[in-house]
Formats: sequence, C-alpha cells, structure tokens
Amino acid sequence: MQQNIIRENPATKKDLDIVQKSIKDLEERLDNLNKKVSTQLATKADLKRESKAQWQGQLRLEEKIENLEESNNKRFDEIQEHQRKDKDGIMNKLDYLIGKYEAAEQDSIIGTHQIRELRERLDEHDKILKSIQQH
Repeated sequence: MQQNIIRENPATKKDLDIVQKSIKDLEERLDNLNKKVSTQLATKADLKRESKAQWQGQLRLEEKIENLEESNNKRFDEIQEHQRKDKDGIMNKLDYLIGKYEAAEQDSIIGTHQIRELRERLDEHDKILKSIQQH
C-alpha cells in the first residue's frame, strides 16, 4: 500500500531521487578513496577528512529518509481520513435507504391488513344485502 503512495506522490519521488543521488555520491567518494589508498598511502588527516565527509553524508541520508517516512505517514493519514469520510457518507446513504425501505414495508403491511379488513366488511355487507333481497 505504501509503495503505491510513493509512486503517486511526486514530492516523494523527487526525494527518492535525491537520496539515490546522495548514495551515488558517497559511493564515488569511496571509490576515490580506494583509488587514492591503492596509489599512495593515506595520511591520518586524509582518513579523518574522508571519515567526516562520509559521516556527514550518512547523517544527511538518514535525515532525508526520515523526511520521506514523515511525508509518507502524513499522506497515509490523509488517505485514511478520506476513506473514513467516504465510508461515513456511504453508511449515511445506506441508513437513509434502509429507513425508506422499512417505511415502505410497513406501509405495505398496513395496506394489506386494511384491504383484508375491507374485504371482510364487503363480504359481510354482501351477505346482509342478499338476506335483505331475499325477504
């Protein structure tokens, strides 16, 4: 689910590109250091400088990853809120329709009962009329 969110959110895609570029830069630095070490001995200052650069690069990378996580969590929360509102709307419409159905069903039951009573009264009146006509 969150992978789809990353693909749909252009800002997140941009951040991923920046993170990938940072990783590539760090890899290039490491390659340069490896070349330097293989061609000549590195001094203690060289190692400290490169270690500091790598440490700073790693901190920036971790910060970017945290920002991505926060952005994704915010987007996920927004999607959940939107889904909750949609669900509430659907449930309200269903409640309304069920209420209308139940009212129509009650009307049908009452109508059927009234028709039965009217038929019984009609049959009684019919009997009375027949008995009056016979006399």
